[in-house]
Amino acid sequence: MSALDVIRIARAAGANLMVDGSSLVLEGESPPPQVFDMLRAHKPEILELLQAERRAVVRYIANHFQSSPPGRCAVCGDGKREDDPFVLVFVGEDRADLHASCHPAWVAQQEAEARVALGIETPVDIRPECDASRIETRAK
Repeated sequence: MSALDVIRIARAAGANLMVDGSSLVLEGESPPPQVFDMLRAHKPEILELLQAERRAVVRYIANHFQSSPPGRCAVCGDGKREDDPFVLVFVGEDRADLHASCHPAWVAQQEAEARVALGIETPVDIRPECDASRIETRAK
């Protein structure tokens, strides 16, 4: 069985797999004990695959980035709000304005679209408050 097979099995069991440094992090449903054993047995390969997956998702988002009109939220289309400042997202010369409250939904949407376009299995439970911190836009 390959590391990719183990990832698919864990995701099918409801687990969302992520990398945190050298740790493999599981969110969502806890898979059966035998899946944990498979994850442990293939951990180095799984970490490598998940890191490659993350790079592909970030690259896809950057390559398909769409600017918003200045002063208009890319999600809701509204202008400035006193109690909801804009978060500015830049990719090269392109820029999108997002209300702070709209930012998590935008990140989750971008992530979901990238995963579908790349043929990566979609996480069982996309939660913007968790997924927003998963996207890195800095070059390493």
